Amino acid sequence: MADLLQSFSYTMKFEDAQLSGVITKDPTKSDPNAVARFGINSAANPQAVRDGFYEMSTEAALQYSQDVFKYDYFSPCCGYQITDQNVANKFIDLAFNEGRTQATKILQRAINYVIAGPVAIDGQIGQHTLDAIKACDPVELLAAIKDKARDFYVALASANPEMKNDLADWLVRVQA
Repeated sequence: MADLLQSFSYTMKFEDAQLSGVITKDPTKSDPNAVARFGINSAANPQAVRDGFYEMSTEAALQYSQDVFKYDYFSPCCGYQITDQNVANKFIDLAFNEGRTQATKILQRAINYVIAGPVAIDGQIGQHTLDAIKACDPVELLAAIKDKARDFYVALASANPEMKNDLADWLVRVQA
């Protein structure tokens, strides 16, 4: 069983390594004025705006972001059922950065690469996907997740020229 706090710490290395709580510009196609704090983007998380997340003290905002991580990413990604911490960290970090469905598809592609499937590439983490994770060698699976995530980000940047400036950072994050 993966540890929630270790996964959260892993993701925060990329979002706010110093846990400063600084609010940064993080524009999206849907909201060019979006901001982020501890990786929580205002466009993707309108509830955070309504809850006053961007005005909270740093301590309260850090706890809020940990709760979002737990209830919106770690638990729905079945983090408690993934036995290898490194696999869980990478998968859930991808979910935090790209969304659960896309991260699960990347994971499913990686599983199929490692054990020659067949796991459906449906973006849903069910029992079949969890059983397949357990059947994989965790070192091989982690390497395959990184490869499939790299492929995803390269294709994303290629299809969206406005995102090419983000590619280098995404690739560093993937390889960590």
